[in-house]
Amino acid sequence: MTEDKFALWLRQQLEVNKMKQVRLAEALGVTPSTVSNWLKGKFHPSDDNLELLSVLFKKDIPSLYGLLGRIEPDAEPSPLSPETESIVRLLESIPTGPIRRAALMAAREVLLAFVKLLDSEANDRAA
Repeated sequence: MTEDKFALWLRQQLEVNKMKQVRLAEALGVTPSTVSNWLKGKFHPSDDNLELLSVLFKKDIPSLYGLLGRIEPDAEPSPLSPETESIVRLLESIPTGPIRRAALMAAREVLLAFVKLLDSEANDRAA
């Protein structure tokens, strides 16, 4: 039986970046068992998590889909505001390493807090 190409790539990325499965799970907002299942080839990440992995490990989306034996969906990317594009460019400019990982995790936390705030405001308006 051949090893899952995505699982092999992800394992290599964790080793090269000296990242533990638990830290990757925290950064992506998934459980450690989810990451473990990806590494075993039992399951594959969602499209959203593939995008996060592509940014985190500097791997283009079409290549990740190729590792999964899939073709990238033809969905039009949602337009980003100029401010968001600036933030993405800034994050992409940080070299791979502990500072990049910390910046990506901090950016993710800010985005999650913002989403929770928007959800809270939407719930308040609906009530």
